[in-house]
Amino acid sequence: MTEAKLRSLGYGYRANYIVEAVKLIKEKGGSEWLTSLRKLPLEEVRTELIALKGVGRKVADCVALFSMDKEGTIPVDTHVF
Repeated sequence: MTEAKLRSLGYGYRANYIVEAVKLIKEKGGSEWLTSLRKLPLEEVRTELIALKGVGRKVADCVALFSMDKEGTIPVDTHVF
């Protein structure tokens, strides 16, 4: 899917982040790469996820907690700090 198509669907400025994140995920090995992250320690998972355009600490922690069994994390919005 293209950035223009995503923008037309209402994703706004996030459209570019989605396109770039998908591109990098594919370059790293796609779903196999994502699945392999589950075996890594939390800090390494965070580092890998934050490397994706548009992913910050809170989103990385949400993904780690809810889809990678990293129960040692608590996603916190930056405004809470």
